[in-house]
Amino acid sequence: MKPVSASPPRWQALHLQLGELNLTGALLFGVAIKSQAPSSTTARLCLRSGQDREFLDTFLTKTLVSFSEPSVHLDVIEIDKTPDLPRKANWRDLILFFRVGEVELDLQDIRLFVL
Repeated sequence: MKPVSASPPRWQALHLQLGELNLTGALLFGVAIKSQAPSSTTARLCLRSGQDREFLDTFLTKTLVSFSEPSVHLDVIEIDKTPDLPRKANWRDLILFFRVGEVELDLQDIRLFVL
């Protein structure tokens, strides 16, 4: 990923659409991501919940760090400890926010789970 605008963006992100993803009655929303990067690369993970044109971002607590060797990142949102997280939404995205600049990253496997 490489910004191409004349002025540098404030952030850059990869959005993965999850559809409606109902969390009613769930204990956890979690991610397991296997990644690799030529040099250490970080990203913040966010679950975006949308209702029409409004949305609410809920950030996972850990920072994804990718290394030159494949590594696995695990993180969860404890739903009962996150009262602002909508249990139902018209749409949801999993967003990876990266530092501004060129990013070279191999996302080898992304798995989501709801328990």
